[in-house]
Amino acid sequence: HRTTEQKRGLIDAVGELGSTEEAKAVVPYLRDHNDDVQAHAIDALERLKSPDSYEALASVCASEDHSARIQRRAAQAVETLGATVAKELFDKFPSELKSEYNLDKKGVLLKKTRASA
Repeated sequence: HRTTEQKRGLIDAVGELGSTEEAKAVVPYLRDHNDDVQAHAIDALERLKSPDSYEALASVCASEDHSARIQRRAAQAVETLGATVAKELFDKFPSELKSEYNLDKKGVLLKKTRASA
């Protein structure tokens, strides 16, 4: 078993040096027991910009298995990537995230502006 520090180092290296094909190796770390490892995985997937990982990132937002900090960070990544989120999945987001984000007509996650919040 790798230590938390080793996992973070591995994830960071893939995020910095990898290509979109390597993103699939990072996705399982979204389910790691350690929040810091999960956060590093989100950062790496955001840098890799692999559309294949977008659904996994959106699923983090909807999962009760993740802390509010990790859910919020995943939502930021999904928004930054311009990823679409299925309405059924968005409906499972916690109310805190739904108060900050909405879906546009194409299903792209967008942060609400102060005027529309």
